[in-house]
Order: sequence, then structure tokens, then C-alpha cells
Amino acid sequence: MRCFRCHRFGHGRDRCRRNIDLCVKCSEPGHRGEECDRNHKCINCKRDHPASSKNCPKYLEEQAILRYRSHNGGTFEQVRAAVIVEVAKEVRPKLYAQAVRGGPARRVTAPVTTQNKTESLPMAQNSATKKARPTNDKPRTGETRKPQTFERYGTLNFIF
Repeated sequence: MRCFRCHRFGHGRDRCRRNIDLCVKCSEPGHRGEECDRNHKCINCKRDHPASSKNCPKYLEEQAILRYRSHNGGTFEQVRAAVIVEVAKEVRPKLYAQAVRGGPARRVTAPVTTQNKTESLPMAQNSATKKARPTNDKPRTGETRKPQTFERYGTLNFIF
């Protein structure tokens, strides 16, 4: 809901605290939008479009809040807090290293079996090559490796 007096979201003209109407195009008092020949300036996001624009980031945020609330319920303020956190995650600036690599680092989980239960541990992954880091295959002290079978050479019984 956008007020047609101050052009801010969240209340209507009848609940507006302002006494003077603001222009929908330039956000200045004293004239109407039809009479305005100034540069556009949105009162909500301060960008160069009228406050009535459907492409305004604040308008899109309000629409996302209303859509989320209609599907999931909750108070307007609870839903606003949840949506704003999600929007902030999406528009968060990249770190220099992330920009150079071509994107954020991704985490891959690999199942690890221990005695009687399986756990999922994070495994580092480089987003540029998308290959898992190699593990150290050396046998522990006192252990011997099982013989490896190579189809071309037969069975090799070396202890490494």
C-alpha cells in the first residue's frame, strides 16, 4: 500500500502524518505530478524514477513481503525482517577474492563413515575448477596397503 500524499509504503492517505502533498515524480512539495517538469526522484529509494514505478526496489521488496505473508502468515514486521535478511544476502557485495575467482566459494559435503554412524563433513571445493582436493593416501604407521590390481599389469603386491 502506497500513500498518495507522501508516496511512502505502509499506510494510506487517510493515515498519513504529512500535511502537504509531495509530487509523485520528484518528491518535492508544492505541485502535482502532472505539472512536474523536474528530474524524477523516488522518495522511497532515492533513485531516478517516480515513486509510482513498479521497478522501484522498495516497491518490489514490499510486494515480496506481502506475497510471503499471504502464503506463510505472520505479522507484517516479522515477515519484513525475514525478507529483508534474504534480500540483503542476495545483494551483498562480493569480496575481492570472490570476484577474482568468478563467484562465491561453494561447500560440498561428503559422507564419512565412522564405526556405526554416518556423518556429513564439509569438503573444500574450488569454484573455478570444481574438483575436490585430493586426500593423503599414505598408509598409517604399522599398516600395509592392500594389493592393487591393474588390469594391464596384473596384481602388484608392493608395500608402500
